[in-house]
Amino acid sequence: MANVVEERDLERLAERIVRFRLSVLAVFLLELGKPLAFLGSQMLLLWSPLVHLFVDPDRYDRFAQHVASRDAWEALIRRIEDESRAH
Repeated sequence: MANVVEERDLERLAERIVRFRLSVLAVFLLELGKPLAFLGSQMLLLWSPLVHLFVDPDRYDRFAQHVASRDAWEALIRRIEDESRAH
């Protein structure tokens, strides 16, 4: 079930990026940020108690897990590239 949710999240994000014509910039920034993914995820975990007051904790925690996963970064890049080719 988690993989299905993850796939839907990635698909929606990729569609939005392509719709706003930010594909090239998004792929560039994602490639640039991959080495810092773990550090970014740790910062998200550090701020989570405060952020949980304002946003849905489940969605935020799921987002933090995506940020920590290099596979999720690669999957998002592939989704953006595939979506760009389709349009």
